Amino acid sequence: MSTFWLGLLASTLAGLAMGVGALPALFFKNVPDKILDTMLSGAAGVMLAATSFSLIVPGIEYGDRLWPGMGVCVIVAGMLIGAYRGCLEVTQDIAGIRGIEGEKRLLDWDG
Repeated sequence: MSTFWLGLLASTLAGLAMGVGALPALFFKNVPDKILDTMLSGAAGVMLAATSFSLIVPGIEYGDRLWPGMGVCVIVAGMLIGAYRGCLEVTQDIAGIRGIEGEKRLLDWDG
């Protein structure tokens, strides 16, 4: 079987599995928080596994090609830069929300 047909088959099976996994949502309108937390934790675990196996290992190999012996350092530096940028965005969002709340207080003031 060629790579194309194997990829098409795998993609089709993954799409069907996703559809089957979504079927319970049609039958259960109110899901208890405990079950929802468990399902979200499982999904987070799958995403972490996909990240480690699909992105980090090839990234280390690519980093080794850029700077021999420093592949892990390249990955760690990239992760730290990404985390720093993410924290900056969250901080800016929080500051924007606080600014909006402050403006609302100024508008609601009956002074």
